[in-house]
Amino acid sequence: MSLLKNSIWNMAGYAIPTLIAIPAFGIIARKIGVELFGLYTLSMIVIGYASIFDAGLTRAVVREIALLKENKVDSNIVINTSLVAIFILGALGGGALFVFKDNIITLLNISSQYYSDVYNSIIILALLIPVFLVTQIFLAELEGREYFGHLNIQKSIGNSLIAGLPVCFVFYQETLFYAVLGIALARIICLVLSYLYVRKRITLGIKYFSLSVLKRMFYLWRGGSPSVILSLRC
Repeated sequence: MSLLKNSIWNMAGYAIPTLIAIPAFGIIARKIGVELFGLYTLSMIVIGYASIFDAGLTRAVVREIALLKENKVDSNIVINTSLVAIFILGALGGGALFVFKDNIITLLNISSQYYSDVYNSIIILALLIPVFLVTQIFLAELEGREYFGHLNIQKSIGNSLIAGLPVCFVFYQETLFYAVLGIALARIICLVLSYLYVRKRITLGIKYFSLSVLKRMFYLWRGGSPSVILSLRC
């Protein structure tokens, strides 16, 4: 029964957002125009592929939590250490996007009338990268503990919001900026939801940051084997 329930939620995590996204994309395209809609889809891709900035840390968290899930103290240290590291990496990625925003606009060769709209949208996207990456750490905690039901529910709700909220925003104002604001609100809600799922098992605080754990995580990024990881823990 549990397997069937998880399978249903897993399918729902893809099916429901897809059913929302198909009409949503059509509405957004009509509201903001073809050129800005192209940039809107590009914006979604940028956030979706922002995981490249985590350098494999989320996968390392999954493996660490899977090994340490019975040890609340060590698991808490892993999550807090990963959150600090991922936030810094996300800030660097978002900072790079912010710094090179003018170059990006020039490269995209957009119409001059949309310059301000695209400029402000890129700023929002830059701020969203750390939000997205922190969310991935919380989701990695769920995956490491094999709470696939919770994970699929969160993904189903989150992806549905990401597909649907921008439509609500462009009804208010037909600009790329407002469409991206819809993505931003959806991503923030995803962050809150993912935290609510893990909050009973973790205690947030910089005092739980561990440099030695971070070094071990770096080793994991490079593909260290479980046996070596266990020896490093001693």
